[in-house]
Amino acid sequence: MGSSAGSWRRLEDSEREETDSEPQAPRLDSRSVLWKNAVGFWILGLCNNFSYVVMLSAAHDILKQEQASGNQSHEGS
Repeated sequence: MGSSAGSWRRLEDSEREETDSEPQAPRLDSRSVLWKNAVGFWILGLCNNFSYVVMLSAAHDILKQEQASGNQSHEGS
């Protein structure tokens, strides 16, 4: 029974060590933060531009179809 008490003590110590040390995130230097921000804003800007170009081209196609069908109501004849 004495040997099991010793092993229990070691298990308790190892558990305490795990709970005492909290995992910490690695520190980022300012250069890597600036780089990540630049890449993130570039990707978001690209997405914004893509949706703008798609809307403009769709509007252009709609207006082209209206003019081809002979309907000139949007000009206020």
